[in-house]
Amino acid sequence: MKLNEIYEWKTKGLFSVSAEDAAHELARIAERHGGILTPRAVVDESRPKDAPLHSVFEWDDELAAEKYREEQARWLIRNIVIKYPDRDEEEKTIRAYVHVVDKEQSVYVETKKAMEVDYLRKQVIEQARRDMEAFIRRYEAYEEFAGLIAAIKDYLKQMRHE
Repeated sequence: MKLNEIYEWKTKGLFSVSAEDAAHELARIAERHGGILTPRAVVDESRPKDAPLHSVFEWDDELAAEKYREEQARWLIRNIVIKYPDRDEEEKTIRAYVHVVDKEQSVYVETKKAMEVDYLRKQVIEQARRDMEAFIRRYEAYEEFAGLIAAIKDYLKQMRHE
């Protein structure tokens, strides 16, 4: 790690340790494991109660197993798609369900329903905008994507003016 680097969490409030402390511990773990990080190494190194990242993990096996099953269910829901044959083009595929907040609860609803209900549609569009901005941040340093990045930026600018 370089002295002028500042670490912060992309999503704030999820972890009980600072991003700076986590980054230092991850660097230590990577160094101990030949310069690479694996989830297994991070979990193993965090098992001792005095480990810097111990509090980040759920150590109650019964509760952790239930949370893991819920994560598997999320993966299942997010990975079901619907194919729509198109006569002139390749088949179009959309996710069967999208993640939204409905009645102050985080849920998945059928994509078709979300696009028909105004406040849900706005959430889907807003998430798409955030995804495009994340794509720009992730890939704008690569010259191979310069044209695509420029097109996305133009599209986002148009979205703001509509």
